[in-house]
Amino acid sequence: MAEEQQAHRHRLEAKVVQTESINSTLGIISGFIIGIATVVGGCIVAYAGKEWAGFALGSTGLAALVGVFVYGTRARKQEREDKFRMMQK
Repeated sequence: MAEEQQAHRHRLEAKVVQTESINSTLGIISGFIIGIATVVGGCIVAYAGKEWAGFALGSTGLAALVGVFVYGTRARKQEREDKFRMMQK
């Protein structure tokens, strides 16, 4: 009975890891699409004669992409450090 419970727990943990991986990948893809759309939109607006509006739109999209990347990198680093500390105990 304990072995069945342990096997069940392992299956659940594997499913959670798989789901988190898929969610992470979808988040990255969605962020990339939104970022590229804002940069391309900014270029189209600038080409249409509204240079400042196009620059603002494109640079805002680019800044958002960089901000999300930096935030995600810091969050992953913090998570790894926390796991390392827990393993040391």
